[in-house]
Amino acid sequence: MYQLCLIQGLFFQERLSLGIAHRSEVEGGTIATILNRTGWYMFSGFIFSEKNELAGEIGDCFGKSTLSNVFLSSEKLEFVKKYDHRPNLIKYDFRREGGLWIGNYKGEGTVGEGVAKCIVTEVSRDFFLPL
Repeated sequence: MYQLCLIQGLFFQERLSLGIAHRSEVEGGTIATILNRTGWYMFSGFIFSEKNELAGEIGDCFGKSTLSNVFLSSEKLEFVKKYDHRPNLIKYDFRREGGLWIGNYKGEGTVGEGVAKCIVTEVSRDFFLPL
């Protein structure tokens, strides 16, 4: 169905960080504390048809990654993401909700899991040609 698509979205990840809690002088002033925060990270890339299979590439603030085991239908998007510089595989599963794709990811090892959202836009191959 799809031949060439642009993909752009966000994934959300829980992060622990070291912070400072301000307390009154009676309570001891400031103390170091561990904060649990949700970070959001933007990604963008493309999905293409190669030898009757779908593949792709995505870039985000953590680096470039290759997409494999890509499945894209009118209601479902799945792929496995592997960063070029890391061995961990990250599995993404999305379901279409209107114009958005809402899903989850789960990674091997220390990657963890979280929520992701994206948009997928079908384009022609001419999109990648210079004017």
